[in-house]
Amino acid sequence: MQKMEKRIDFIENSLQKGMEHLYKEGLNTKNADIIANCLRTYSAIDRVKEAERMFRVHIVHPFMVRVRLSYPPTLRSLAHNIIYYT
Repeated sequence: MQKMEKRIDFIENSLQKGMEHLYKEGLNTKNADIIANCLRTYSAIDRVKEAERMFRVHIVHPFMVRVRLSYPPTLRSLAHNIIYYT
């Protein structure tokens, strides 16, 4: 039984690593079909939190960094705190 669980974990991890590349490609190219398929697969393998993390890292964080640079100095520290938590 443990051997089967290890094998399942290995397969899920391998699939997840391949999907990371595909999901990043979908996010970078704004391809809704790729993103939707990746999200369905992440849901099927119970890795939705990983998809959320990747979205924060590859989309939200860079956006917040760009936006922060356009803030007046008084708001930059607030923006810095927001970026810290993304």
